[in-house]
Amino acid sequence: MMLVAMLSLLDASQIKLLSDQMTLPHVAVPSGAGNYDWGKKPRIGYGNNPGTWSAFITWGQIYVPTGETPPKDSRAEISAAQAYILSKKTGKWTCVQFSNDIVGAAYREDFVNDESKPADIQKSKEGNISIRLEKSYNFHFWPNSGRVPIDPTDIGGVVTAFRVRQIAQPGEKWVAKGKQLMMSAGADYWEKPDSQWDQWKTNGDVAIGRFEWITPKWQWYTMTTLTEAELTKNPPPAFRTK
Repeated sequence: MMLVAMLSLLDASQIKLLSDQMTLPHVAVPSGAGNYDWGKKPRIGYGNNPGTWSAFITWGQIYVPTGETPPKDSRAEISAAQAYILSKKTGKWTCVQFSNDIVGAAYREDFVNDESKPADIQKSKEGNISIRLEKSYNFHFWPNSGRVPIDPTDIGGVVTAFRVRQIAQPGEKWVAKGKQLMMSAGADYWEKPDSQWDQWKTNGDVAIGRFEWITPKWQWYTMTTLTEAELTKNPPPAFRTK
């Protein structure tokens, strides 16, 4: 008799996490982004309706709270970027992105003119990256593999996730000093896989999740376009670390 391995699915606690990170308020207002609607609370953008746009990428963003400066003795370590899309036609979930090879840059906190510069990035022996924020800049990041093609007529739901923790700056002993760094997960639709940025005429966000504190313990930071009831009815695959 042949045994078929069953795909692990998100359990009730993980589905609750997804729901909370789209419905609860941010833990704080991200520095420089308070004028944006997503700077005030999590929200859905294009959701499951990309129109004719045929490319997708998951991303995350790390900020300090309004009125605070980036900590000099600590970094954020990032791993396990992943995204799942639910097919309207089949009712099945597909992992469209998974990577521990993550890249990004230091962007102006308000993203004006998409201005960015190289960030303070280090790579661990496990292949993860860690970053240290610079004053007036966030860290915006995504899988190094870039955008993936999608069928814009077949999006029934989207889930993205990253695994992140706070660690010491090399050569320093970091001691928890309270709430310093926070993160939000999201994703974008793009007109085409190779489209150039054009003042948001060629791309737009799927949704942007809750800003939550980054702690010394690995935690999941997520985004979804579906409700808790919809996710419970058809759970996505369980989050992966590798």
